[in-house]
Amino acid sequence: MEKLYTISVFTENNIGLLNRLTIIFTRRRINIESLTVSETEKKGISRFTVVVKCTEDMSRKLVQQINKVIEVLIAYAYDADNMIFSEVAIYKVNIEDSTKLTPIVNLANEHGARVMYMEPGFAALEKTGTIEDLMLFYDLLKPFGLLEFVHSGRIAIHKQRNQAHELYHAEELAEYEQVLN
Repeated sequence: MEKLYTISVFTENNIGLLNRLTIIFTRRRINIESLTVSETEKKGISRFTVVVKCTEDMSRKLVQQINKVIEVLIAYAYDADNMIFSEVAIYKVNIEDSTKLTPIVNLANEHGARVMYMEPGFAALEKTGTIEDLMLFYDLLKPFGLLEFVHSGRIAIHKQRNQAHELYHAEELAEYEQVLN
């Protein structure tokens, strides 16, 4: 049965790596639902967070293939039960009618959003949460005149207490850090 999997990939920070990783998904005709990349707490180590909808078997095959890429230190696939995750969204809302401002600000406060920017004519609101939370807030803002909407990809960490870098080859990582320093 297909469901969403979050694939965490820890890599060296090299040019062209994103392309090589996305080809792995393309060859298997797996659509990437969400993709974020950032540096980890370890200098020179990047984390790709990739969300895909596939079977458990396919998620294992993807991870096996990703782990064969030279710059990849380690990759893991997790279902939602094993991850803590969030996204961020920005909503640009029409406030040319000044009577809309108070209800919009009240709605933002009720749903854990904040006004991040305002000028005559529009307000920009920011909200974090699951994609479901973000889309619910989107639907609530539509009647006010939603001018623009954008949301990030998923960011995620594993629910285990251990740091991610403790989960993969600590000796190899220590050697890699010595090369960087």
